[in-house]
Amino acid sequence: MSDIDHTTFLTGANAEFIAGQYARYLDDPQSVDESWRRFFADYADDAAALRAERAGPGWGQPSPRPNGAAAAAHAAPST
Repeated sequence: MSDIDHTTFLTGANAEFIAGQYARYLDDPQSVDESWRRFFADYADDAAALRAERAGPGWGQPSPRPNGAAAAAHAAPST
């Protein structure tokens, strides 16, 4: 079980909002209010890992479709 206090403002409906604020902060700290900048300043998280986690699982992403010569190579042979 998690050690997070489930009565804190960091959980529940606020969690997605705060995650969005943190993502904005990682992209551009000036894009969030000064109070959020102070709140996030002490975090030492890996920004790339956090962005990947927010993007969702890789298997859920659409695969690229072949085009041009690659499409011809993947085309079913005609009979």
